Amino acid sequence: MKDMLLKFHRDISLDPETANPHLILSDDLKSIKYDPIPQDVPDNPKRFDVVVRVLAAQSFTSGKHYWEVELGNKTEWEVGICKESIRRKGNVRNLPGDKQTLVGLTFGNTFHLWCSNHDVPVSQPIHKVGIFLDYERGHIAFYNAADGTFIYSPQNDDFQGSLCPCFSPCFQKLKNTTGSLSICPRKN
Repeated sequence: MKDMLLKFHRDISLDPETANPHLILSDDLKSIKYDPIPQDVPDNPKRFDVVVRVLAAQSFTSGKHYWEVELGNKTEWEVGICKESIRRKGNVRNLPGDKQTLVGLTFGNTFHLWCSNHDVPVSQPIHKVGIFLDYERGHIAFYNAADGTFIYSPQNDDFQGSLCPCFSPCFQKLKNTTGSLSICPRKN
């Protein structure tokens, strides 16, 4: 399965114009980390101002695509896709279908995953996630990229318009480990 997915591996980079002011992006636009002190960045319509999120510079309206995200030892994170038209201003709830993401969260010694508001059974934390998007089929699937095992796929959707990879290291809370989320380089 891993070899098949790697045929669709895309070179993904982050779009700094969409990054919440609390996110610091690496110079190569491949890694993000949360900073409790907001950065002095211009407000623009593309920037998330409350939700701690950044989008990829790439968007998709067709085809099959795969990318991987190194999560390290973070105890909270969110990765997946969202509509390019997702609301970005204020503390607003997402509309149904605005995003399909995998969320990891550790409570004490227990690790939990959620996808599209469904609990995903796992036994151990995941440190590297692979995301596969088949736009025409309305399909997204999440994989443990460290060992190539399937994690979860929500019910297929009827994708409309541009979809962007999205990333969040979440707020740094007392128990949340610091560190970066990093987009893994495309493998040849």
